[in-house]
Formats: sequence, structure tokens, C-alpha cells
Amino acid sequence: MAIRSTRTRARSEEGESVFVSMTDLTVSFLFIILILLAFFAKKVEMEETTLATYLERIASERVELLDKLKDELSRNLPGIQVTVDVKHGVIRFRAEELFASGSWEIRPGSLAYRMSHAVGDALADTLPCYTLTPPADIQVVDCPDVVAAIETIQIEGHTDDVPVSDRRRAQTGLVDNRDLSARRGAETLRAVTDRYRPDLMSYRNRKGQPVLSFAGYGEMRPIEPGDSEEARAFNRRIDIRFILETPQNVSEVEEIRDRLIRNRQRLLPLQDGQAL
Repeated sequence: MAIRSTRTRARSEEGESVFVSMTDLTVSFLFIILILLAFFAKKVEMEETTLATYLERIASERVELLDKLKDELSRNLPGIQVTVDVKHGVIRFRAEELFASGSWEIRPGSLAYRMSHAVGDALADTLPCYTLTPPADIQVVDCPDVVAAIETIQIEGHTDDVPVSDRRRAQTGLVDNRDLSARRGAETLRAVTDRYRPDLMSYRNRKGQPVLSFAGYGEMRPIEPGDSEEARAFNRRIDIRFILETPQNVSEVEEIRDRLIRNRQRLLPLQDGQAL
């Protein structure tokens, strides 16, 4: 009996020892999990902070870019009104200063012609510093220390809410205001690029797509409510909209920064005596 009791007690103590060991192992495992969760939570918090800080900075840089372009365009386009919509990243021109009613053609010597050349020159000075894939044979320029990269520059045509007249549609083949606004956007893009600065179409975004594009919205996106002549005059416009690359995580932030830095190093101005 004593031997059996001793063996039973030994097995019981062994079982308790195994249970204690498994409990310790489980506690240790849970502790490690908690540490890992805390680590990844901190990492996510840091990444969110980094991303938020970056997005705030590129928003600020877009404002600076728009103001700089507005000053340059206003200086080179006396007699043409140039405004900036900071909230939406837009440089704006009054369509009535550029196009006759129901028309979209840009003729040599016209105000629209002067505007398209001024915009082309301003973009040629700007895009090397704000795009991720500038042409290989770009002129040497001095780039500011920016972290914002342009994803799209969209030239948009907008009209008022007065339909195209039957007579004008019969004369030109226009369908409606959306057709008219799209033709104005496309014609402005052609005047800026194809007929003046074709090199601008070589600039690409992170997806390898051309940065420059166009759109036509007709009367669908008014900026001034109402049907007064004043409101309609505001709504007849050409908008040049600057859309920046918006990274989704820190890795994309670092990719954009690295590519801009490499471009900037390649585009640094020559030092005195340095050969091309």
C-alpha cells in the first residue's frame, strides 16, 4: 500500500509540474504577444504620424507652387485675369477673356494663344522639380528642396448653364456644353504642348502616365450659384488643376522622396568651370 501511495503521489506531483510548466509557457506566450501588439501599435501610430506630417507638408508646398505660378503668369499676361483656388489646387482663367461665345479655337496672336505660351513656359520651369520621371535631356535647373510630386495637371473646360444655340450647333457640330468645354480643354492642352512645348508631354507620374491631361465638365461644376450674368461669367472658365501624388503608407512616402532627391541631384546647376 505504501509503495502504491508513493507512486500515486509521484504521478500527481508530476502532473502538477506539467500543468505549472504549461501555465508558465502560456503566460510567457501571451506576454510576448502583448509586447508584439504594443510594438506594432506603436509602429502604426508612428507611420500614421509620419504620413499625416508628409500630407500636411505637400499641401503647404502646393499652395507655394500655385502662388509662384500665379505671380509668373500674371507678370507675363498683362490684361488677363489669373486667380488661384487654394482649396482645390486650381489656377483659373476667365473663359470669356480667351474664347468667343460658343467657340474653342485658339488662334495665333489671341489672348488664349498668349495664355497657352505663358502656361507652357511656367510648366517647363516647374515640372523638372515636381515630377518623378523628367526627360533625360532636361536642361539643368535649380530645384527647391521640395517633397511634393505632381500626379496630374488637368486642364479643364467649364461653361455656364446656357445651352449651345441651335444655330451654333448647326454651324460647328457642337453637341452641348460638355462638348464645348471638352473642346476648349483639349485645344488649350494642344496649344500648350503640341504647338508650343511638346516636351511637356514627356513628364510622367509614379504610374508612368503623362502628367498633363484635359477634361470638359460643361455646366456640371459651377463655382458660383445662381443664374445671374455675374454668376455665369464666373462659371465660364478654364481651370488648371494640380493634383499631387498622395502616398498611402510610409514606404510610398520614402519612394517619392528618394526619387525626387535623385532627380534634384541630377538637375543641380553647374558649378563654375564645370563642363556639361
